[in-house]
Amino acid sequence: MRYDDPTLRELLSGQYALGALQGRARARFERLLRSDAALRRLVYDWQAQFSPLAATTPAVVPPARVFAAIERRLEGTKTAPNLWERLGFWRTFSAASAAAVAVLAVTIGLLTLRPAGAPPGYVAVLEDGNRNPVLVVRAYAKPWRMVAEPLALPSPPPGKVLHVWAIEKGNGAVHGLVDIRSDKPELLALNEEYWKAIKSADRLIVTIEDAGTEPKAPTGPALFSGICINLKGV
Repeated sequence: MRYDDPTLRELLSGQYALGALQGRARARFERLLRSDAALRRLVYDWQAQFSPLAATTPAVVPPARVFAAIERRLEGTKTAPNLWERLGFWRTFSAASAAAVAVLAVTIGLLTLRPAGAPPGYVAVLEDGNRNPVLVVRAYAKPWRMVAEPLALPSPPPGKVLHVWAIEKGNGAVHGLVDIRSDKPELLALNEEYWKAIKSADRLIVTIEDAGTEPKAPTGPALFSGICINLKGV
């Protein structure tokens, strides 16, 4: 396996940060970490990107058997647990945010659409009325662009499109962003106005609008919604 391949290094680092890398593959990766400072930096960057999720949702207390099982799995670990392995960190998540983490784990497998350069500055996991994740949105700067990764989006009726909106913090002002497809991930260019709308957003929503038009405001209810998380913390 070519551990010098940039895409592979990103993939393994993201999986390790999420705790999805297990068994011998994890042991090999940890051996590499001891001698590869650049790889350690990749892992740190992934942890820094995902850790804001811990502060966005209320605490929940799972059954005691869950933590007993986790503690049994962690017994005998020789290396110090990282952020994603600490039980206190996982105890801060609600069931909804745990689903969001699972969705973000899926996005690691879609690195073909991860733009080169800086990591994303903002991420939103949009859910339906039953709290089922249906869309992951990541926004990048330098240059401004957005990756939309549908998970379970329904197809709009003929002559209609799915449109993403940013809801501004504080005043609830609505800013239209882009139309998205329901069948596959896509990389979308943003201008400065749209980037500023995402930076000031409390959440993102999706509505159904007429195709071929640029709506000024939603014409129907929000079908999906998700908190817009600042991964940079600034």
